[in-house]
Amino acid sequence: MRVLEKDIVYLYGNGAMMHDRIARRAGSYAELEQALRGGRRFAVGVTRENCFALGPIASYAAVMAGCRANVPPLDPSPVTTLPKRFQMHLETLGRALDKIGVGVELLDAELPAILDHAASLVPRMTEAEVLRLLGVVTRQSLVGPHWFVFEVENRCNEDCIYCNIHAKGRRPGAEFLKGRLPFDVYKRQVDDLARMGTDGVTILANGEPTVHPNFIEMIEYAKAKGLRVNFFTNGLLLKPDIARRVVDAGCDEMFCTVSGATADVFLKLHPKQKPAEYDLLMNNLRYLHEYRRERGSTFPRTLAVHVMTRANAHELVPMAEQAAWLGFDSLRPQLIRVDEHNFPMALRPDDRERMMRDLPRCKEICAENGIELWPPFEAMVATAEETPDNWTPDEFLEDGCPIGWALGLAKANGDLSLCCVVKPLGNLSEGSIGELWHGEEYQRYRLAALELDQNKDLPMRDGRPLFTYRCLRCDNHDINRRTFAALRDSGMIRFYRGAPAWPVAAAGGA
Repeated sequence: MRVLEKDIVYLYGNGAMMHDRIARRAGSYAELEQALRGGRRFAVGVTRENCFALGPIASYAAVMAGCRANVPPLDPSPVTTLPKRFQMHLETLGRALDKIGVGVELLDAELPAILDHAASLVPRMTEAEVLRLLGVVTRQSLVGPHWFVFEVENRCNEDCIYCNIHAKGRRPGAEFLKGRLPFDVYKRQVDDLARMGTDGVTILANGEPTVHPNFIEMIEYAKAKGLRVNFFTNGLLLKPDIARRVVDAGCDEMFCTVSGATADVFLKLHPKQKPAEYDLLMNNLRYLHEYRRERGSTFPRTLAVHVMTRANAHELVPMAEQAAWLGFDSLRPQLIRVDEHNFPMALRPDDRERMMRDLPRCKEICAENGIELWPPFEAMVATAEETPDNWTPDEFLEDGCPIGWALGLAKANGDLSLCCVVKPLGNLSEGSIGELWHGEEYQRYRLAALELDQNKDLPMRDGRPLFTYRCLRCDNHDINRRTFAALRDSGMIRFYRGAPAWPVAAAGGA
């Protein structure tokens, strides 16, 4: 801490939590209050981390000074005019606070350059994309998530042996299995997401989403709101009438978890199913692709998902052949996430070697048939050389985890999670997605994840730490990597690394 010239101390937030966070030291706000009681003058210190909250901070500062001030908040949109509007905002703020003896000082020398650079990115990027990157750089939530995931149903019609919920012996419990996100709740949140600038939603489940009685209506409603939509399914209930409505609704993507290129392997991984159901799955998928062709549509884009285990590691080439025969657009093999119950299916070094040997032929088949091989797969296998279930060992500990700007997830019971691993931080009963997304609690965890190495032990709402062993096999690693790629490609990465330490008040006002 250091005492500033002109005997001034700085206020950074509209309360202790925000002030201490930006000052980077717990107790800084208490020391500021003590300094003010000692007669010190104060000013609002403007930094990249509070530049869009200066209206509320000005009102708070006025109350601290025993007065009132009304300064509207700065709207980050449109980004193209943001630099000019920010200067005007500072002038308005200065005039309002000068009347009550409170100063305003721009302490962050890089802030004008940050705003200028963001403005230059439009129209090369969409407004929402720029605001999301600007939010990461300024550590503020300026727009909704890029994507939002709804887990709409807890029941499932399969018992995949690698599943951490419905595998034989897991016993999720009767109450859990009743879990279902009501359609009216879903609609209200989709309305909010559309207003927030979110690009799309995923209809997912802790079971099988097509079990939900409003599954198709969920797709149709989100599409009507202008959102992109994808869903995950095991395909067994994707019968012709449902397949036609999925195509006719213009659904953007379908991820179908097959996890077996042959009936024998499929049945080994799905003990509940019978041989006829494997045939049913193949027929369902063939029909959807044929109907899509008949309609002259390219939607939904279809991805064949295979969870790679000890049982099917030898099927990489047949998986590519199956994807081509069925008409898939993409092949997405992904490594099993190992837990206690599925440890016997964990990949071993010889499985990894087999996949690496088969990969060139798999790529050839995909290329010959216009199929995309999921880009992260090869890197996942290569990274997992020593431990096949660990494909992001220290990556986001070192670089930070920006998932709090890119993704959100709501479970069937309304719990909000920071990411696709269970990290609860709120519930929809406490407010809308918009209110919670821009709220202080969400912001706390969003920022903690961005400095993950320092905040590994921060408890989530359920008491579990922010960083767990599941982070070593991150479900959202490709989303985080895309965020960092966007920061690099846009040139915003130079502003990403930690901002300078801002001045704070000296203890005792001395």
